Amino acid sequence: MPVDRDRRQLQLRFTVAATLLLALCALLLAANLLRRTTSNPPPGDVPLSALTGGAAPTELGIEGFLDATIAELTDAARGHGDDPADVLPTDQERQRALASGDFDSAASQNVLIRLRDGYQRYGLPFPGGEQIHDDDSPRDPR
Repeated sequence: MPVDRDRRQLQLRFTVAATLLLALCALLLAANLLRRTTSNPPPGDVPLSALTGGAAPTELGIEGFLDATIAELTDAARGHGDDPADVLPTDQERQRALASGDFDSAASQNVLIRLRDGYQRYGLPFPGGEQIHDDDSPRDPR
C-alpha cells in the first residue's frame, strides 16, 4: 500500500520538522536569557567602576565621582523629559560635599543619597552604593 507508506513518510517529516523548530525556539530563548543576564546587571548597587572605567571612588575622588554620576543622572532625566533639577543635588549641596573632601561627611552623604534616589527613580543601578552609609544619615531639608 503506497498510500500508507507516503502517509508515514509525511508524518515522519512533519515530526522531524516540528522537533527541529522546537529545538530552535529553545536555543533562541536560552541565548536571549543568557544575553540579558550577562549584559544587564541586576538592579541595585553596581560597582562604581561600571561608570568610571575601572576607577574606584577613592581613585576618582569625590569631585570626579559627583561629576560622573551627575552627568549620567542629568542625561537620564532629560531622556525622560524631566527637569534634571528635580533629581540632582543643588549646586550649594554639591559645593558643601566638595568642600568636605570626604565621602563620609554629612554633606557628602546627603548628596549621595539624593543621587541614589534619582538613579532609583529612573531604574538605573547606582554606582558606588558602598559609599552611602545607613539610610538614617542626616539629610538637608530642601
